[in-house]
Amino acid sequence: MKKLAIILFLLAVIFSATACAPKIESYIAPAEPLNIGNWKVTVVTSDGEKEFTSDDASKLGFVTLEATTKNKEGELSTSKYTGIYLSEILNHAGVTDFSSLTIEAGDGFTAEYDKELALKADTILAWEKDGNLLEGEHPLQMVPASGTGNQFVKMAARIIVND
Repeated sequence: MKKLAIILFLLAVIFSATACAPKIESYIAPAEPLNIGNWKVTVVTSDGEKEFTSDDASKLGFVTLEATTKNKEGELSTSKYTGIYLSEILNHAGVTDFSSLTIEAGDGFTAEYDKELALKADTILAWEKDGNLLEGEHPLQMVPASGTGNQFVKMAARIIVND
């Protein structure tokens, strides 16, 4: 009986891990620049600040992925996000080595990303959610699909590189 309970427990853990895993749908290198709005995010390094703009992003590939978050009441919500890999932004800014990143929103909210999370293939800077362009002064959202809910930074404005 104990063996059956352990097997059922392990199957439940495996099922929940695969059910919540992010689904990367596509990575597309555009033939023409994309219409993704007009925005910028600032990458802050020890060498100074570098801007990454919508013009820069429109010339690179983009990705669409699904990510599931849990709200304060414990309810799950899945959305589709379109954006660019955070690793592409770091490469564009010339960032080759770092220990962690601080993602800062336009309202001052911050979240920490360790190097592993920042470089994962499911961590993107999104300009679109569920088919709609994000709006506002800072129309970007950081989406670490395998991160925690508080790491999904809305109104992303700055990426601070910690050496």
